[in-house]
Amino acid sequence: MRAPISVVVATRDAAAVLPFQLAALGEGLAEGLIRDLIVVDGGSTDATLQIAAEAGAQVLRGAAVRAQALAQGVQAAGGEWVLIATRFSVPVPGWTGQVLRHLERAAGQPGRVLARHCAERGWRRLWPAEAWPLLPQGAAYVAVAPSVRNWRR
Repeated sequence: MRAPISVVVATRDAAAVLPFQLAALGEGLAEGLIRDLIVVDGGSTDATLQIAAEAGAQVLRGAAVRAQALAQGVQAAGGEWVLIATRFSVPVPGWTGQVLRHLERAAGQPGRVLARHCAERGWRRLWPAEAWPLLPQGAAYVAVAPSVRNWRR
């Protein structure tokens, strides 16, 4: 059975954050959950693209608008499920257990993966850590506002 989850990360100048996110995703690779990693970049001028490429990610050049970049990444995803990375956060340790339980009981319903800040660099004051949305393939992801998410079939 192929791994069921595509991970989508929208970036722009995320070299300080992306390594933390990739390290946290290692747990999903070890459990055989992650099928592919898609990084959609909105015009980085730092080492973001190099970090993503070295991690084996499928790197797409995307829109500078985060919602559009995420939509592009979701469209390119090949997994049965799509896990969307939120800014400045990483999944909490043990996140794969949450995902496995959700996949067993979900019946195609969206879920989420609890997240925490990836570093103590002041981001906590700027943005609260948001859960990473876990969507079945084919569900439309609509970003309404930075902290509000809606899902539709």
